[in-house]
Amino acid sequence: MEIEVFKAGTWTDSSGNTRTWTEQDIDKIIEKYNSQRDHEAPVVIGHPKDNTPAYGWVERLEKRGQSIWAKIKPTVQDFVDWVRQGLYKKVSISLYPDLLLRHIGFLGAMPPAVKGLQVPQFSDAEYSEYTMDFRKWTQEERDKLAKGEIKGEFAGPDQSFPIAGPEDVGDAWKLSGHAENPDQIRLNIIRIAKKYGWVSALPKSARQWAKEHNIDLMEVQMEEKLKELETQLKEKEKALAEFAERDKAKEEEIAKLREEIARIEKEKRQTEFNSFCEDLIKEGKLTPAMKPAVIDFLEILHGLEEYEFSEGECKVKAKPGERFKTFLKGLPKVIEYGEKATKDKVGQTKTVDFEADGKVDEERMELHKKALQYMEKNQGISYIDALKKVIKEA
Repeated sequence: MEIEVFKAGTWTDSSGNTRTWTEQDIDKIIEKYNSQRDHEAPVVIGHPKDNTPAYGWVERLEKRGQSIWAKIKPTVQDFVDWVRQGLYKKVSISLYPDLLLRHIGFLGAMPPAVKGLQVPQFSDAEYSEYTMDFRKWTQEERDKLAKGEIKGEFAGPDQSFPIAGPEDVGDAWKLSGHAENPDQIRLNIIRIAKKYGWVSALPKSARQWAKEHNIDLMEVQMEEKLKELETQLKEKEKALAEFAERDKAKEEEIAKLREEIARIEKEKRQTEFNSFCEDLIKEGKLTPAMKPAVIDFLEILHGLEEYEFSEGECKVKAKPGERFKTFLKGLPKVIEYGEKATKDKVGQTKTVDFEADGKVDEERMELHKKALQYMEKNQGISYIDALKKVIKEA
């Protein structure tokens, strides 16, 4: 038998997503299904997640006007009787992200996404079977995700491409190819996967795409390795705690794990410091020659505990490394860090912007002046070395 299952137009699916389907989309759906032999779409009741039980199969699809018609073979006699009795007068389709027909669902209490389709009817001699699925998002889930009540984010605008776990990453990536701005959606998917530690869920095609677009996943891979090693460390320490006498070999193994963790953490920091310095170089606030010294100084400051300082009338606590970064960000472009100070130049007044929201940052200005004075007294020293000296003495 043949029934009408879908037609061109603007429709809203069960997840609340609205889309306009063109005749070209109709052609793609038909061509996609008819040109393959690996998947036979089932006829089901409603839209079950596992496409079972199947009450028939879809043999092929064809276009009539702006509609899709399906040739199906019912396989369960009771199902044929239910349709004849008018228990299921509506039909609705489910599609995979690549527009391959997933199944055709006969609906009773559930309204179809596409209205105005002809009521299906069976003749006495017809029978057959079908299968397929894709994760559905309820409006409740979308609302919770939008409010931040569950982990994750939306990779696309208007609450499209929801990702709240590693199981959503692959599905979102497949769907991204059908977006109007696929590259932006894919960037967001990778960003979300990196943020929440779901990079391992990215398909091979995503990793290849990242490589082609010069997106470095090395930092994420180091984080994954770090988590793996930390888990191993906890397991080892827990096992050793259960014994009164600790095996020396296991203690050495734990020491090696700790050393490896420390090494990876340092590599991660070095990557972060390098990226920070590159941004300053691009902004004209740092020269390439100064980068190694700044990275070394940030590494030294990393091990220091946070301290309290005055900011206006308030007392503020901050880590030395973050405080130094803030200072570097506030430096003006006109400072030539690599230039050696001379008596003539030290006294010159440069156009320097030490303002934030229209107010002069007195602390930065004072450090700047002290660094210039130190350079005047110690001929040949660079600005950054002088700055480190005055900060240390402060």
